[in-house]
Amino acid sequence: MIPDSLKQDIDRWLDGDLSPEEGPRLRDELESTPDALEYFGEKALLHQMLAISSSPITNFKGKPFGFDSIAHSIKEVPTCLESGAYRAWVLASFFIAASLLFASFLFLPKATASPFVLVQKTLSDYQPTIDRCYSVKVEAGKRIVRNGFRGRGLPVDSRLWIRGDSFVQLFDQQGEQLVWGRNSGGALWFSISGRSAALFDADEVPPVFQEIFDLRSLQLRKLLASMLREYELQYSNRDWATSTIFARRRPEAIPQKFGNVEIEIEPDTLLVRRVTLERLKENRAVAVVNFVLEEVRSSEEGLYELNSHLQPDGRVLDRTARLGRRVELLREFQQRLRFPQEDRK
Repeated sequence: MIPDSLKQDIDRWLDGDLSPEEGPRLRDELESTPDALEYFGEKALLHQMLAISSSPITNFKGKPFGFDSIAHSIKEVPTCLESGAYRAWVLASFFIAASLLFASFLFLPKATASPFVLVQKTLSDYQPTIDRCYSVKVEAGKRIVRNGFRGRGLPVDSRLWIRGDSFVQLFDQQGEQLVWGRNSGGALWFSISGRSAALFDADEVPPVFQEIFDLRSLQLRKLLASMLREYELQYSNRDWATSTIFARRRPEAIPQKFGNVEIEIEPDTLLVRRVTLERLKENRAVAVVNFVLEEVRSSEEGLYELNSHLQPDGRVLDRTARLGRRVELLREFQQRLRFPQEDRK
C-alpha cells in the first residue's frame, strides 16, 4: 500500500516542484515502500503520454527532453503519414524515453541501496592488507551533530595508520613526536621522541592504556559489524560521490564504549572517507572523535612495529622490566598527550 503523501511527492517530483532538500527523503521512501518504484514508473510514463498532446518534443517540465535523436526523428516524420500511425510512432518513442528515464532512476546505486546494504557491502569488501591513513581530532565534551561533516575544518591533533587490527598513531607537538601503536601480534606500545618506550603484550595491557586506545583508534571492521548489529541506520546526506549514514544506537543494545556514529562512504569504491564517533563513559557522551581519510596505499610491515620508531640508543621497557617503571612512563606519555609541550612551558 502506497501512502497518499508518497504519491503526491512522486507527482511533485515529475512536475519539477520537489525541492532539492526533499529529494533524499523521497529516495528513502521509494526504497522502503513496496510497489513504490512500480508506481513511479507508471506515473512517469503517464506524464510523458500527457505531454505529447501539448508538445511532442518537450518533457514533463516543459524543457527539451534531451533525447536528441528521438526529437530530431519526430521532426523528420513525413507529413504524408496517416495521423494515427504518426501518433502511434510518437507514443512508442516517448514510451522508450520514459522507460530509459525510469530505468536510470531505478538502477542508480544511491537510489536503491539502503544504508544497511551499503554498510554490509563495505564490510564485505574491506581489505585488511591495505594501509589507510586518517587524520584524527578529539573534541571533549561534545555530541554528534547530524550532518556535522558539512563545512567542518577541524585542526588535526594526530595521524593514524591502520592495517587490519594493527595501527600506529603519530602526534607532533612542538618538535617532540609521540607515537603509539599495536603490532600484528596484538602488543600495544608507545614511544616518547624515540628515546624512551614501553611495550605491553596483549595479555598485560593496563586499563588506562586500553582506554586511550579505545578513544583514539579506529577499528573499521568491528565498527561496521557493530553498526549492522546494534544500530538504526539512515542516510543523512547523499550525492554522486559519497553517501553519509547516521547510525543511532538501538535502545535495547547493550551499552558500549561508543554511542552514535556518522560515517561517509564512497559507494563506487566502498572506501570509508570519514567517521565521527561518540565516546561514552557510563553511558554518557564525553567526547566526539573525528577521522578523515587522507591516504590509501601499501606500506612496510615495520610501520606498525616499535623498533621502526626508536632512536639507535632508545631504551625499551617490556615485561622483563619492573611493571612500575612502565606505568610511570605511561603516565608521562598520557600527560604529554593531554598537555602539549607548549602548554607545559
